[in-house]
Amino acid sequence: MLANEEKWHRTSFRLMGDNLPIEEIEDRLDLEADSICKKGEHFQGNSRLAKYKDNIWISDSSADSDVSFEEQIT
Repeated sequence: MLANEEKWHRTSFRLMGDNLPIEEIEDRLDLEADSICKKGEHFQGNSRLAKYKDNIWISDSSADSDVSFEEQIT
């Protein structure tokens, strides 16, 4: 287990859904996505990989990893 001074945190906000309107999310939440995955597209755009089953919208925290979890989500 890590000592308190060695702990790190990384947060992200993810929305997923079959009919998730990913084009509208940034306008409604006033957040920019770091990743968008569309239903039916291949993982990482590689046709040899599986396809996404849902639309996914992801915003990752821009805070340094030494910032506490609580601070990153507020």
